[in-house]
Amino acid sequence: MIDMTMDALRAAIGLEPGGDSTRVHAGVHTDSRLIEAGGVFVALPGENTDGHRFLGSVARRGGRVAIVSMDSAEIQAQGWATDQELQALTLLQVPDPQLALGQLAKAHLRQLREKSVAGQGHLKLVAESPARQGKPPPRTSLVNFFPRWDRPWLPKPPSTTKSVYL
Repeated sequence: MIDMTMDALRAAIGLEPGGDSTRVHAGVHTDSRLIEAGGVFVALPGENTDGHRFLGSVARRGGRVAIVSMDSAEIQAQGWATDQELQALTLLQVPDPQLALGQLAKAHLRQLREKSVAGQGHLKLVAESPARQGKPPPRTSLVNFFPRWDRPWLPKPPSTTKSVYL
């Protein structure tokens, strides 16, 4: 599930911003059957079928954005979607939708890292809780945020201790 503005989405896949600051908070799918209202569909060409064939279905299911490699006239000429269905979607035309999907995934992961680096978001919430007012932030070690296989030099915990791996 992505949460970004349309301009950020356009920039993530290598397009010029269009001055649209509305937020896209939805899933990104390559399967038209999984599209939800407000969803983003990536029309991937394949060996057996072409994702562009399902743009009409995406529009009927309430999809909002479609990342495509064809222009709307070509899609209509093929009979894959009507003009009304295409107007319901924001078509973002790119040379390679598969590459655009990878770029969008990379931008999404970057956005997640910025929100919470190694659990710092959790530490901030603990430090700002009303019970801690006037007290220094709790002491912690970032080593505890990483799985045990990252730290083979540490002894194994006793059998009574439950380990939680991230």
